[in-house]
Amino acid sequence: MEINWPELIIGAVLGFGLSLPFYFHQRNERRREVGINWTKDLRSLEPLLFAPALTYSKLYTATSAFPLDHYRRVLGPSDFRLLENFQNVLVEIEHPPATSTVADRAQALERAKKLHAELVNRGRHRSAQEYTELMARERRQESRRHPIHWARVGVKNYFIRRRRNKQGQD
Repeated sequence: MEINWPELIIGAVLGFGLSLPFYFHQRNERRREVGINWTKDLRSLEPLLFAPALTYSKLYTATSAFPLDHYRRVLGPSDFRLLENFQNVLVEIEHPPATSTVADRAQALERAKKLHAELVNRGRHRSAQEYTELMARERRQESRRHPIHWARVGVKNYFIRRRRNKQGQD
């Protein structure tokens, strides 16, 4: 039996090329799902973060239940560096070195306040961003289901925007 190499190569290249869109779509969906789960876990930390008696051990216990390594691998390190920096500052506040001064402790408390605000705001920002993406996704799905309605609304909105721009110029 003889192998037809040109057809085999063309078939392999076409098969690989045609499977790429599905691969990228699946990867984006997986990243979106992991992002939603991380946002849910980050937002679930908020009551603990606002507790008056927040300690490193309480925060570590709460975050140890999350698959942080999986989240970090899929989403990237930025959110997790922020969380680790906050945990490190909590350790620094709870267990100051023997050579630390009052100024060092005050500086650590200031960094803890700043990192606390950044961490809470990051969770809220991610939540708002995911909601916006969800609304855009639903809008796109609706436009695919009813393309004539979508086109009619698009044309109507175009003329409304044009009318507003003319009125704003006058």
